[in-house]
Amino acid sequence: MDRTPRFFSSKLTGAERRVYGAATAWFVLAAAAMLWPLVTPFARVRPLVLGMPFALFWLALILAVSFGVAVALYRWESRRGVLDDEQGRVPDDGRGSAGGEA
Repeated sequence: MDRTPRFFSSKLTGAERRVYGAATAWFVLAAAAMLWPLVTPFARVRPLVLGMPFALFWLALILAVSFGVAVALYRWESRRGVLDDEQGRVPDDGRGSAGGEA
């Protein structure tokens, strides 16, 4: 069995590369937007947004959108059958059962 992560596979189609590339770009930009040089324009208390200082709202917004991107990517992979093997089960990663099942 090929152990190469799907993200790095040379067998990806153009559409898959675009989806994975867009998700990667979002997470890189989100990480950068929470670090010092890029968060500086948003690092202020006023205005209050939903009762939160703007800086806190900015960070919460980035985290919420990142969660949405991760869920969308998971659902996209699930619909395409990327997460399943031939029998419809989730492939074993070789580390044993994570749920404590015997």
